[in-house]
Amino acid sequence: TYINHFAWDQACRFLSRQKDWGVKIRPVCVNISYVDVYDNGFVNHLTQLLRKYGLQPWMMWLKLTEKVYISAPKQQLSKILKRLKSYGFTILLDDFGSSISSLNLLSELNNIDILKIEMQHFDDPQIQKRANIVLHSLIDMAEKLDLKTIIKGLQNQEQVSEIRQLGNPSIQGIYYHPPLTPHEY
Repeated sequence: TYINHFAWDQACRFLSRQKDWGVKIRPVCVNISYVDVYDNGFVNHLTQLLRKYGLQPWMMWLKLTEKVYISAPKQQLSKILKRLKSYGFTILLDDFGSSISSLNLLSELNNIDILKIEMQHFDDPQIQKRANIVLHSLIDMAEKLDLKTIIKGLQNQEQVSEIRQLGNPSIQGIYYHPPLTPHEY
């Protein structure tokens, strides 16, 4: 968890500098690991970091992978996610559909705000028509469950156009811009 603590601190420093410079704050997404779920001081550590840097919870989105969500004990994870939500954090479920997802999982996501779906799982030309039906259904179900969706990994205009026809998810990928260092940003 030391690496996560370091990453969270760096994200808070970055946001604090943006705030000091008067730049419009855009939320920074940081990871929650399987180990963090078992750390009783995890939520306190995050809230102390925000206070230290004069930040608000909406500025730092918390991302856990589907694998962490499925693997962690439900009661423990639910308790932590409820606490994080009570402070105002936005919670993302990353890599949705990349592990052993089931429709039951969608119905359990009451403490999740955003589903991040990796495009590469739906980018096989041999199954494109079926993959688009599945992706469209996921986007539609998420919307009906008041979950936002982000489709990530888009690399070209053709992919963006296809996704736009399937619904209104947010889109992330190198088509818009490659990853940036904080200095480049």
